[in-house]
Amino acid sequence: MTIDPFNATLSDLALACDKAVGPMEGGIARLEISYRDIDKENWTQLIDDNTFRHLLQKPTTHGKQVLNIKLEVSKNARFSDFTDPDEALSKLGVDGKLEDVPRFFPGTINIPEHDRDFEHCIEDLKSKLRGIGDVLKNEQSCREFISTVLLAAVLLVPGTRLDVETSVTGNEIQGRVDYSIFKGNRILVVCEAKASDMMKGTAMNLMQCNAALQQNTLKRKRVLEFDYIYGIITNAATWHYIRLTTEGEVHRMANTQFLPLATTAIGDDEKLRRSVKETLVTIAWMLQDLAQVGELSAKRQRFTKPELG
Repeated sequence: MTIDPFNATLSDLALACDKAVGPMEGGIARLEISYRDIDKENWTQLIDDNTFRHLLQKPTTHGKQVLNIKLEVSKNARFSDFTDPDEALSKLGVDGKLEDVPRFFPGTINIPEHDRDFEHCIEDLKSKLRGIGDVLKNEQSCREFISTVLLAAVLLVPGTRLDVETSVTGNEIQGRVDYSIFKGNRILVVCEAKASDMMKGTAMNLMQCNAALQQNTLKRKRVLEFDYIYGIITNAATWHYIRLTTEGEVHRMANTQFLPLATTAIGDDEKLRRSVKETLVTIAWMLQDLAQVGELSAKRQRFTKPELG
């Protein structure tokens, strides 16, 4: 394969490698490329197309350079491989369809009137409505609003922290999740942001929750007999919630929550404040539910109480 030094990209090299190793069914390839002059010892990693083109064009002492190409292939699937929630449920060993999954009803926490973090959340959302406008124009726009809500929820529960683009690896699947909320090194909540196609988002989030549970187990010093995690699928305006246990039980929240993220909320924010508080209460309750230190038996009893419907 001939590579044009003035227009080459790392993708061209990746394509050449892919042809060399052949198709990788159900696998993920990670290409790592470094280079050195033939008369030098130190290697430099190629990280972008401009560096690659510069390398191909620059003269060297002996007119030769060495490329060290490292191609790692993982047999793990990716979260984005799953587009159908029913297929994801089947992969998790759950019989039936998403619509048949038992519902759960969240608890509640108190957010004091004029709470500083709540007020900041409202003002930030209104500022973004003024500056960005339509929340659903694309996924990046959605994320601007999602991050504001998730950060406010984390600030309501001391000891938790928000992480973005977290790498999560399960037994048979891996990838990055848009948002995750931790306590220590334990993932409590994973969130998938989708501007559209919420069904695909739900399928991905089911697999993300399962992988995060497996990752939590590997990092834990002692093995718990029972544990669970919460998942969120949202485009900032619509919020769906699921829960997955280490015993393969899947539940979804009975009600979908909506935020009126329209420019009309800038002048009259009463509905916005009410809806945001409801969403923050739900997410903060999830974090408190998992962040609290309690006996394992007490955790298990939660699922025999009438919170399931």
